[in-house]
Amino acid sequence: MALPFFKTKSQDNRLPKRYDGVIEAVRYDPSGRIALARVHERRGMVFSDHVLLTREELIRRLKAGQVFVTGRRVPRMGNAFEVFDVVRLAGTPGQEVVVSGSTERPAGGSANGSERDQLNVPLF
Repeated sequence: MALPFFKTKSQDNRLPKRYDGVIEAVRYDPSGRIALARVHERRGMVFSDHVLLTREELIRRLKAGQVFVTGRRVPRMGNAFEVFDVVRLAGTPGQEVVVSGSTERPAGGSANGSERDQLNVPLF
């Protein structure tokens, strides 16, 4: 049963074999930027329970070269995840937005010109 928040899993070869974390849910602030992201971090060969990362921490880790993907944990399978999209930074330096998938520019800029972050995961 697929959740309506996630797109169906594709057999996309562009997804990385190894990644540093799986983002399974986010919380946005009123301006449309990520306030918190619920992430399962890779710790060696296993993944942690979920941890909460702020937008600044997530951007810092992405700039440092860590690879994050969107997905969800497979029920009763512990370390197994369904992976959907790679998370990346888009936009100009200093005004980056966090996006997932093949979206070139996230939809919905505000009146002051700032863009919204767009991850295709459920809200928490």
